[in-house]
Order: sequence, then C-alpha cells, then structure tokens
Amino acid sequence: RQMCIRDRLWMFIDPLCSFSVRAMEQLKPFVAAGKVQVAVIPLSLLDYEDQGRSTSAARMMLGKGRDDMVAAWTANGLTGDPDAASAATLQANMVAEESLGLRGTPTFYWRKADGTEGHLAGLPPDFAAMIASIAPTAS
Repeated sequence: RQMCIRDRLWMFIDPLCSFSVRAMEQLKPFVAAGKVQVAVIPLSLLDYEDQGRSTSAARMMLGKGRDDMVAAWTANGLTGDPDAASAATLQANMVAEESLGLRGTPTFYWRKADGTEGHLAGLPPDFAAMIASIAPTAS
C-alpha cells in the first residue's frame, strides 16, 4: 500500500528527553520499512532541569529544516547557533503543545482506522501495535 497523510504518526519530542530519543530509535525500523511516516515536532519542556539547553537544542533542530532535523537530532548533530526563524517555529510548537495539554515527551497522535484519534503519552508498550492501528490507505 502507498502512504498518505493518514499514515502519519505525529510525535512531540524534547530533543534532550531520553524517552524521546529511545522512541525515535524504536521507530526507525518501521520508517525504513515504509510502514509509517513520523512527523517530529520539537518542543522545549525540560529547560527547568537542563539550564535552558532544551530550547537551544529544539531551535537548532528546527533550523535544520524538516528533511534534515531528525537526522541531525539522532546523530547528535545539534551544534552551532540556531537561526533566528527557529524561535517563532518553536513558539508555535509550544502553543500547539499547550492547546493539546501535553504533559511530557514523547507524545504521539495518529488517526485510527475507525476514524478516531489515537493518542499516547510516553513510550508505547508495543510500537508495532500502535503503528498497525494507524488508518490504512486504499491502494
């Protein structure tokens, strides 16, 4: 089957959250096999415990652009100075986070086959089951 926007898993992360890193590592085989597209939305939720480094890391990630930010994040390539535009993008992500009432990262959203919204905060107990519940597309 071919993927479309409905085959997407939306993943809110803090780039310095060890659970977010672990979730991305566990998702890589599913992405590589074409079973799911993952839209990663960087946030900065851990500033209170990492002296503001989450904001800097999220901005550096966003400055890489949509196609390169996950690769830079997972390869520890978030170095340098973030670009100016990344501040507005991070602020928009934080507004979305607030409106959704997120309490931590990673947090996942997806559309289920029955049309309802899938939502999970934290590491899924079974990534394969979560991905299998995403609405399939007609080929």
